[in-house]
Amino acid sequence: MSATAAELFIVAMWWWAVTTFLVSFVIVITAVSVRWFSARRRKYVDELLSVWRAIFAAKEPVKLLPPIRRRDAFAILGLWNDFQKGRAEDRNVLSARVVRMRDLARRLGLEKIALDMLRHGDAGDRLVALTTLGSLRSGEAIEAIRRAMKKERGVVALAAFRAAALIDNECCDDFALACANRSDWSATAIERVCRELGPERLSAAFGRAVKTLSGDALRRLIPFLTLCDERMARSAIHHVLKREHDSEIFARALRALAPIARTEDRAVIAQFLTHVSPFVRLAAIAAEKRLGTHKSLMIKLLGDSDAWVRYRAASALVQTAPPLAGVFRLYAGDRYGRDALAQAMAESKLWRRNDLHFDRRSVRADVSRRAPVPIRSEM
Repeated sequence: MSATAAELFIVAMWWWAVTTFLVSFVIVITAVSVRWFSARRRKYVDELLSVWRAIFAAKEPVKLLPPIRRRDAFAILGLWNDFQKGRAEDRNVLSARVVRMRDLARRLGLEKIALDMLRHGDAGDRLVALTTLGSLRSGEAIEAIRRAMKKERGVVALAAFRAAALIDNECCDDFALACANRSDWSATAIERVCRELGPERLSAAFGRAVKTLSGDALRRLIPFLTLCDERMARSAIHHVLKREHDSEIFARALRALAPIARTEDRAVIAQFLTHVSPFVRLAAIAAEKRLGTHKSLMIKLLGDSDAWVRYRAASALVQTAPPLAGVFRLYAGDRYGRDALAQAMAESKLWRRNDLHFDRRSVRADVSRRAPVPIRSEM
C-alpha cells in the first residue's frame, strides 16, 4: 500500500468515526428530548385534570370556568365521560349529577368541541367525541354520527352506533343488525353498550332483528337476547327454535333460554333432549335444570351415548331430586350410567362440605365453641 493510499484510509476512518459520533449524539439528544417533553406533558395533563376533576366533582355550581384549549380537549372530554359513568342506574329520570354535568357541558361548549374533534381529529379524538355526543344526547350531531356509523371501524364504529341509539330510538334497529353482522366488535364491548342502552330501547329492535337474520349473523346475536326484556327474549328464542335447523343455533338459543326459562317452555325444551347433537342435548339439560328437572327425562339421559350428557343429567338429578337410591339400583347393571351418577353424588357431597366449612368460618359469633366438621373419605 502506498503512502497516499494509507493517508486516504486514515482520513476516511477519521471521518467515519466523527460521523458515527455525531449520529450517536443526535440519537441520544433526541431520545432525551422526547422523554423530557413527554414527562412535561404528563405533568401538565395531571395538573390540568386535577383542576377539572375538582370542578366536575364540586357540589355547588362553579361560576367562572376556565377555557378549554384544543390540545386539552381530549383529556377533558375523557374526564367528563368518566364522571358520566357514575350516574345512577336510571335511564329515564336523570340523576342530579348528570344534570349538573350536562349544565357544565353546555356552559363549556363541549358539544361544539366534540363535533370539531369528530370532523378533524384522529381515531382517539373521534372515539372520545362520539362518546361525548352520545352522553349529551346531541340531536344536532345525528347526521355526523350517521356518517361515522358508515365509515368507521372497530370501537370507533361501536361508539358511533351507541351515540345514535342514545339520541334516536330508531337507530336501535341499526345497532341490533350491526351487532349481528359485524365481526370487529368484541362480545364484551357489545354487552357493555347493551346494558347502558337498557332493555327498554333494545328489546323491540332485537326482536325484529332475530326474525330477519339467519346463519352466522343469528349465531352472533342470540347470546345478547338475555340483555333484553324477558318476555320478548323468550318469544324470540321460541321463534328461532321453531324456524332454524342448525345445531349450533339450537345450542346457543337453549343456552340463552336457560336463565329465563319458565314452566311453559318445558314442552319446547323437552324436544331437544333427544336431539342428534350432544351439544344441543347439553344445552337442553341446562334449560331443563332451571325449571326443576323432570326426573323421568333425566333418567333416560343417564344411558346417553355421550359422556358429558350422562354427567350433566346425573348432576341435574342429584341437585333437583336428591333421593336417588331407586335410580341407582335401576342403573346397577349399566356401568356408564352408574358411574356418572356416582360421580355426581360424590361431587355434590364435596360441595356441601365446602359450603359448610365456609359458613362455619364466616360466622363470627361463637366460632371457637363449634366443633370442627369431620371430613371422612367416601368409598
